[in-house]
Amino acid sequence: MTQIMKLRYLAPDIQEQILFLPSMKGLNQRNLRPVVSRIDRDEQRRLFRKIADRCSAGSHNLSDAAPELGRTALRRSNSANPK
Repeated sequence: MTQIMKLRYLAPDIQEQILFLPSMKGLNQRNLRPVVSRIDRDEQRRLFRKIADRCSAGSHNLSDAAPELGRTALRRSNSANPK
């Protein structure tokens, strides 16, 4: 439930795109977690576009969609967003 609620932190235009996108195999809440963890909405948009492009092209692997989102990048973003 918490992970779903975090989707509220996505930029409003990304939320709208997700609501109106045709179903894309591989685009799911788990793949969106790194996007949600970003505070900068421009960064969110860039990452979302990358993931959506890869999913629409048939790739299901987030590491293919956004290779810069390794463990180090996630740790940095989590430390910037204390709970």
